[in-house]
Amino acid sequence: MPFGINLQLVGLAGADSAVAVNGNPLKVGQPVVDSQENLDQAFWAVFDVEQTGAGTVDAAVQVRWDGTNWINAITMTQLVAAGRKDEVKAITLPVGASVRATMTPGGGASVKGGGVSSVWLVSNRPFNLS
Repeated sequence: MPFGINLQLVGLAGADSAVAVNGNPLKVGQPVVDSQENLDQAFWAVFDVEQTGAGTVDAAVQVRWDGTNWINAITMTQLVAAGRKDEVKAITLPVGASVRATMTPGGGASVKGGGVSSVWLVSNRPFNLS
């Protein structure tokens, strides 16, 4: 169970993807050395996404509190042409029990693979993902 202040939620290691890429649902916890509740911690999403082809790419960090429904906690500014977007955004919703990242291409676009595109969860305090 890794812990730190910056952990990758999703990375596209293989080929480019023209379909939605959903990271695995991960539970957010705190290491024994940290007494601060994760609901009181500050979290940011770090988007590093590259698009190939025409169309659009959306990326988001999603949270799930009820075990069923995913809610966008924060979204990246939409890519609307081939190129790269590096962006850091504060997550203002409580991170909750489960978190994942998504990257969704549309209109003929693809998300660049080969380890280029990724979404990270960053905090001001240690946390772990399992």
